[in-house]
Amino acid sequence: MPEIAVNTSNQVALGREERLAWMDVAKGIGIFLVVYAHANSPYFEYIYLFHMPLFFFLSGFLYNSKGSFWSFLIKKIKSLYIPFVGWNIIVIVIRLIPRFFRGEMTGQLILYYLKRFGKILLTIDWEGDYLGASWFLGALFLVSLVYRLLDCCVREGKYKRSFITLFFITAGLASFYLELPYRLNRTIILGMFYAVGCAIRIHWKELESCFCLVGAGASFILLVWIGTTTRVNMGANEYNNVLLFLLAACLGTYLTVCVSEMVCNLSHPLAQRIERLLAWWGRRSVDILLWQFVMFRLVAAFQFWLEGEPISNAFSTSIYVTDGLWWLAYTVVGVFVPLAWGWLLRQGIWGKALKKLCLIR
Repeated sequence: MPEIAVNTSNQVALGREERLAWMDVAKGIGIFLVVYAHANSPYFEYIYLFHMPLFFFLSGFLYNSKGSFWSFLIKKIKSLYIPFVGWNIIVIVIRLIPRFFRGEMTGQLILYYLKRFGKILLTIDWEGDYLGASWFLGALFLVSLVYRLLDCCVREGKYKRSFITLFFITAGLASFYLELPYRLNRTIILGMFYAVGCAIRIHWKELESCFCLVGAGASFILLVWIGTTTRVNMGANEYNNVLLFLLAACLGTYLTVCVSEMVCNLSHPLAQRIERLLAWWGRRSVDILLWQFVMFRLVAAFQFWLEGEPISNAFSTSIYVTDGLWWLAYTVVGVFVPLAWGWLLRQGIWGKALKKLCLIR
């Protein structure tokens, strides 16, 4: 693995090879776990303890302070804000088209959706039935923007990064006990892990040796124990035990990074194939994140067909039957079909148009 060069501004310059060596693998593991948990697969409660903190940690780890605030803002608007706002509004409009032709678009209904569009523009609402996981993009946009603002406003000094990290940790801890609208508690809490990722990146050269097999094994055992004693619902800001959740989030993140590094360091052909697969998932994690719930409905439609019920029912309900081995079908379809759909979106004239509109990358 190539060295990480620390520059004079207390930032870390990550080489492309290193990004490919473990960061994409970690994102690939993370996005698989997201779909696995959303499919109500066995032991999904354990995944909910850390899968979102993991992604915010990885995003913070990739933070780069180079360039102006405005260049950073434009980059985040293109990569996070526009995909979040654009796809949510597009899906809502598509769902409204049948109601328009049925003459159901009353003035009250139009006003309701105009207010929803306004909330989407503020990243505090999203099309939950179809793009339920897209909230991540809006939340990450807000967190990264606040972090950059502090980075620009706080005077350079020895303890600058520590101060910013402490600010995010303090705000996150307070959010466990506050009642904020629009699930802002979740965003602020996850901001802690973004800030920690930024801090870890600075000292990565010294800390990398701590991510080892022994640590991974110990983390797994502790994570399993915590998962049997506590439950988490970040959307509702409900935690059986805040300290255990924070410990589990850190352990799960640490474990994922350990596994990612070990996979990348193995020379066995099978391990290399697994690395390429996970890295592919990681590089296309936004496709999977956005479209998993849409593709879940294909499995639901097949289930309705088997039961002799109208397939259209699958597109009017968000209830998924994952009993038996159906969770496996949801997981496989939720991972691979969004990848195929993302590939299709990038083809031809429409692909060029979507790229220019920054709806895809």
